[in-house]
Amino acid sequence: MGFIMENDQSENSKIIERIYDVAIDPSRLEELVDIWEERIAPMRIKGDELQDYNDTTFDHFSRMGLFLDRLQFTESHEIIQKIDNTGTLAALIVSSDLKIKQLNTAAENLFNLKKNDLINAITPDLLSQETLQLAIKKAIDKPPGEPDFLRFRLEDSERFILVQIRAIKPQNQATETYGIKTPLGLKSIEIIPPTSNQRLALIITTELAWRPSFSNAIKNAFDLTSAEVEIIRGLTEGYTIESIAKARGRSKATIRTQIRSIFQKTETRSQAELIRISLSLMDMTDFTEKQASEPKNNIFEAPTLSPTIFHTIPRPNNRRLDHIIIGDPNGKPILFFAGNYGLIRLPASAEAEIKARGIKIIVPIRGGYGKSDELPLNINYLQQVNDDYLALLDFYNIDSCAIISQHTDFWIATVLAASHPSRITAIIACAPMMPLWKKEQYERMDKWYKFIIANARYAPKILPYLVKAGFYLALSIGQHGFMNAIFSESQADKDTYAIPETFEAMITGADIVLSKQFTAHKVFSRESILHAKNNWVDELESLKDKIPVHAFMGEDSPMVPSESLKEYKQRYNWIDFHIMPNAGELILFKHWREIISFSENYLK
Repeated sequence: MGFIMENDQSENSKIIERIYDVAIDPSRLEELVDIWEERIAPMRIKGDELQDYNDTTFDHFSRMGLFLDRLQFTESHEIIQKIDNTGTLAALIVSSDLKIKQLNTAAENLFNLKKNDLINAITPDLLSQETLQLAIKKAIDKPPGEPDFLRFRLEDSERFILVQIRAIKPQNQATETYGIKTPLGLKSIEIIPPTSNQRLALIITTELAWRPSFSNAIKNAFDLTSAEVEIIRGLTEGYTIESIAKARGRSKATIRTQIRSIFQKTETRSQAELIRISLSLMDMTDFTEKQASEPKNNIFEAPTLSPTIFHTIPRPNNRRLDHIIIGDPNGKPILFFAGNYGLIRLPASAEAEIKARGIKIIVPIRGGYGKSDELPLNINYLQQVNDDYLALLDFYNIDSCAIISQHTDFWIATVLAASHPSRITAIIACAPMMPLWKKEQYERMDKWYKFIIANARYAPKILPYLVKAGFYLALSIGQHGFMNAIFSESQADKDTYAIPETFEAMITGADIVLSKQFTAHKVFSRESILHAKNNWVDELESLKDKIPVHAFMGEDSPMVPSESLKEYKQRYNWIDFHIMPNAGELILFKHWREIISFSENYLK
């Protein structure tokens, strides 16, 4: 009787495993972020030099991007499935005392078990009792969601069955529901509530249905031959090397040679790792095929904000540049650089007041966001962006005006003002990302900001794939869940986007970054990397005594905590810092009245 246990928990193996977890279920991105942070943190300790991270892990990130592209903007990646008496997978739940708490009909038939049996009642010929008991105890002691694998051979068969064992914990004691994260989302199982502090393990067996579409997917992802795909299929379905060789009319030595070639192409090191990746990708292919055939919901339409009307001006080479107008079309102008999260709209009450005050806020939509054409790769990006903004001012016959910027767009506002000081009267920066000069300023950031900014600087080749996964995560868990993930470390931000009209504005504007039909992950990554690579301290310092710079900062900022804010104020003591209570990164949405009123000092 053969069996394998998946014990490879090396750092690289864990990263690769999480990469493929995210490829089929973007909601697991946070797990990858945590493991990847352990890898990238030492790079920050070494110093400020920009470092590319080059190893075979990059190829796995690249494949993750290919499989994410297959998701085709599905509505949700979460599947709720009951493992009940009609289930085709044999599944059972075992307590820490090895007693069966629940099982389905498939498990009853396969294992000859019934509820309340001890696990050692399993038919001895199927699997070593000692092996199974050790695996269950090991799984129960691990964090929920971290699986182990066994495989065993059925009686009178050359075929193996794969068994997944993982710890589970209560999701909701009131409804007596237990949950696990699977490659396709959440599966829930209703069972009798356990005794207090009782730990449980879920055991699921897999009977595989190999689809032709999966052969094509795995062949293209790893550049495999048709013969190699068939060998992976045999291993994944549980056949021995001997039986695969017999079926293919080849020697066992030939099959082993082909398996070594497969290991090299897939960058795996064992049959167990290869099988795990294959199973995950099979699940993803099956899921996306089903989702692709389902009708998509309509794009969100705001109930109180006026529709977003995009205006277009032509640019060289027939390139399209969009913008929107907030407020009075004939009012006094302000440029608004909204940041790369696409927060181009303001709450309905704010937009109404801006119009009443006779203010015209012009919001450019940079290339790659919304329907503005992406800028070519072989150009000076910042220079072209500046040229676009100047063309927009010229289009409206605006000699000069102030800029309101958000987040990392303070960088773009600074470079524009430094290169064309006669056109910019002031910069009013809301929650600005200032130039960073020490590793501690990275370390203090909340996880998600550090995830983007630090990877842009220290692992720029990897960042586009991480960002793509992050955008699919937003589609997967919904906008509110994504906002909570990004801003959850700031209670002030959570309170801000909990206001209905604020959340409405954020989601409405963010369509230029993320919608069911479009994501701006390419330009988001490009700008994040350029921001990290460019040292724009000289441009910022050149504004001293020339152009007023005001920084509105929140006391509860997850990107610029108090110690970093103190350092910024000391280094840039000529900038007028406005510290606002009960505010974080969404300071403009929280204190728009104060900021708009202040900006009126620079209207022309």
